Amino acid sequence: MIDWKYGFYRLFWWLGFFVSMFLVLYFVKARYSIMVVTIFATSAAYAGCLYIFEKKHPYFQEKKRQSTIRYFRLICSTIIAVFLILYLIYDDDPTSPSFVPIYMLAISNIIPSFFTEIVPTDF
Repeated sequence: MIDWKYGFYRLFWWLGFFVSMFLVLYFVKARYSIMVVTIFATSAAYAGCLYIFEKKHPYFQEKKRQSTIRYFRLICSTIIAVFLILYLIYDDDPTSPSFVPIYMLAISNIIPSFFTEIVPTDF
């Protein structure tokens, strides 16, 4: 089964993360160390907001979910890792900043989230 609600929650989670990171990188044109600290602070603030949201809406908590297809997350992550390794091998300029590894990480989290269900907690 496909869980559209949770899958789109994870998709919008990553989109919001990317938008906030690009805004930080666009507006903070400072030294590298200040930019890294600002990115970590933004990430922590974003994670804190999501933690509060998931506390109020337990449906979206990842720890209460299981995959509907056996080993789907493993298979998807392996395929993404192979693509990432191929990208790193055939990249022309390895010194250029690239967001491809972060996109690969996001894809390996978004696609399997569509194929989850809530774990029943009846004991």
